[in-house]
Amino acid sequence: MLGGLACLAGVAVAIAAGAGLFGMRPEARDQSLFAALALGSCGFLAIGLWDDRRSLSAATKAALQGVLLLGAVAVWRPTAPWAGVGGAAAAWAIMMLLVNAWNYLDHADGLLATHGAIAAAVLAVSTAAAGGAGSAAHATLWALAGAFLGFLAWNRPVASIFLGDAGSLPLAFIAVLCSLALLSRDRAAAIPAAISAHALVLADFVLVTAARLARKRNPFIGGREHTGHRLFTAIGPWPALAVLALCDAAIGCAALWFGPPAPVATAFAVSLVIPLGALAASRLPPPPAGSDPQVH
Repeated sequence: MLGGLACLAGVAVAIAAGAGLFGMRPEARDQSLFAALALGSCGFLAIGLWDDRRSLSAATKAALQGVLLLGAVAVWRPTAPWAGVGGAAAAWAIMMLLVNAWNYLDHADGLLATHGAIAAAVLAVSTAAAGGAGSAAHATLWALAGAFLGFLAWNRPVASIFLGDAGSLPLAFIAVLCSLALLSRDRAAAIPAAISAHALVLADFVLVTAARLARKRNPFIGGREHTGHRLFTAIGPWPALAVLALCDAAIGCAALWFGPPAPVATAFAVSLVIPLGALAASRLPPPPAGSDPQVH
């Protein structure tokens, strides 16, 4: 359950190597973003370790996350569209939703690692296109993509190591905050790429929440209704990973290719993946409890 520590160490070492070997330094406007990334990832690591060992209640976990994200937003001091009280509140709410949605996706061998590597790469390419090549966010995103790929070598079916909340929460925070920072650089053209990086996790979040509410269950209590659970059972772990990776890559490439010339239409098209993906996955039955060791 300590794979997340290895991923975070990989990100830190990659950034340190870039600074030491290639002279990479954060831009002046990126220094506060880098500080927020460090604060948030360390804070989520601590919350995740505590939850992995003590099983925090949903209310306690949400309260700790909320306070931590308030601190991260205050340290970041974001520019438009996240400037001011209203913008900061929107950034805080988006981070609360997406960080936990990413955590939901950590339910099957290799799934979050595959998605994380693709999403981080898409965000890194979009950040460079928006004039952020060599920035703190750009370097961090490529380091994150590499860390997820390295983790995938050990987390592929049948997995021998897992992220745990100590990994999924801080790694998700890094991806989400870099997405918001990307929108500060280039609000229009970057919107499709930012949405595509989180489309799969939001589709799974919608699917799971709707399925649990339909059965009058608490949506925050774990179960086996997830996308990965259904696909792994229907077609097997490796074909399921391949299907999800191809969908992820196709959505990301479409956002990068069509987003700059037609941001509004592309953002709308990419957003349709969320309800349509949830609807398609809902057609597959969830597995019975204890039926597959590769879903967790």
